[in-house]
Amino acid sequence: MKAILLQNYGGLSALKIDEVPTPVPAAGEVLVKVKAFTISPLELKIRKGEAKMFVRRKLPMLMGVDFAGEVVAVGDAVQAFKVGDKVMGAIDPFKQSGPYAEYVVAKTDQLIPKPAELSFETASALPIAGASALSCLRDLGKLKSGQRVMILGAAGALGHLAVQLAKQMGASVTGVCRASNFEFVKGLGADEVIDYTVQNPFEETEAYDLIIDIVDRYTFKEARQALKKGGVFVNSVPGPAKFLQVALNPFRSKKMALLMLKLTTSDLAWVTNQVKEGKLRLHLDKIYSGLESIYEATTNVEAGHVRGKLVIKVG
Repeated sequence: MKAILLQNYGGLSALKIDEVPTPVPAAGEVLVKVKAFTISPLELKIRKGEAKMFVRRKLPMLMGVDFAGEVVAVGDAVQAFKVGDKVMGAIDPFKQSGPYAEYVVAKTDQLIPKPAELSFETASALPIAGASALSCLRDLGKLKSGQRVMILGAAGALGHLAVQLAKQMGASVTGVCRASNFEFVKGLGADEVIDYTVQNPFEETEAYDLIIDIVDRYTFKEARQALKKGGVFVNSVPGPAKFLQVALNPFRSKKMALLMLKLTTSDLAWVTNQVKEGKLRLHLDKIYSGLESIYEATTNVEAGHVRGKLVIKVG
């Protein structure tokens, strides 16, 4: 099969398209013909070597996390899925070969059936962004109705879903983005918008119960003044220095938390149902075609100005 391999840690040129053997599913696994996959900020950090402490695989390795496709083979003891099933899900990029390829092997607890109402492109873009947004708000932020939340990177993949979910939870939402994205973010339900290029988003002191930094541009020290007592600053991009910050300050009245997502099929099914029922809008900025488009698509993600998600169609 054709696949995109990370040859070495580094820039975009470290990704090479090559022929590799099609994997065979083991017990409890299925082989999926990939129809579409997405690019996440986590993959960029893995490629650059910024997440090496978490990676349990050897180079060269097959990249990717989220995908949607069709089951073409099943391993022993698999009862939840059969050949021909349309599925969506995400693998663990630190331990497993990913879906930057024509086929990917996944464990059955990493997949759910793809609703007929969702295209492969939409389904592939939802798992990590949707579940991460839910986890930041519900699990780490413990957001309650009537509280105020600030979302830094409100127009992006995780951010545009977090804005909508926070509104569903009854919160007042301030979205931080470029002025060119104001109308888009307001259309998602944001009560206020701030242009980070002309204004310090933390000028209002002790204003927010929850601040979520999706763009990894701000520090807890900067955001702390804008938090209420008991408030939480959530960073969605973990790293060694941030783990130390969290560990050394467990008793602060204002806390920092890191997103370490463990995707569950129950959370994935919940956010998928929200999209299916029209309660949650997943915005696809652009759909590319073919593995060769990985270079252009990744360049656009790295530029940091994508609204919602980018998707690559495979077959």
